[in-house]
Amino acid sequence: MQKISFSNNQQVTLAYVGGLWDGEGHFSIAKIQCKKRIIYKAQVAISNTDPVLIDLFTDFLKENNITFYIRLRAKTSTGKNQYEVSINSLDSQNRFLEMIKPNLMGLKRHEASITHKYVLSRINRNKEHITERKNDGTFVHNNSASFSEEDVSMYHEYKQLKAPQRLHGMPLPKELSRVKI
Repeated sequence: MQKISFSNNQQVTLAYVGGLWDGEGHFSIAKIQCKKRIIYKAQVAISNTDPVLIDLFTDFLKENNITFYIRLRAKTSTGKNQYEVSINSLDSQNRFLEMIKPNLMGLKRHEASITHKYVLSRINRNKEHITERKNDGTFVHNNSASFSEEDVSMYHEYKQLKAPQRLHGMPLPKELSRVKI
């Protein structure tokens, strides 16, 4: 993996984005029923009601060639519009997670690590899948590989991390036990 270096100004920006993400961001691995099959999907998104903040964040994404979608969600109880910025492609999720993980703290960093491990696994499996051939010698045209036991295992690892008992006094994973949250 290539080490990325940043200027002081970029480091300040990354620290700011990391703090913003710690408070407002969301990482997860979702299990989705899609017709007759179940799929697993990494989700990387942030929601906020401040359009200036959303503009600053999307400018950061554009500067770093990270693709995203903006969705206007239902108004909050205060009547403000809520904006959600989602990073959906595996390559963009990978770039964002590589940049932001060092600037996250505690539980959010652990969520990012599990999500990043899942994203990297899917990228690698999809690359292998693209070169697979059918019995007649033609290439498989489906863009993504089937889900492996490893994918399902990472989904369960993420769910275990987010289990309600973790929020009510149960011990955290060893990696977090020495981190103050």
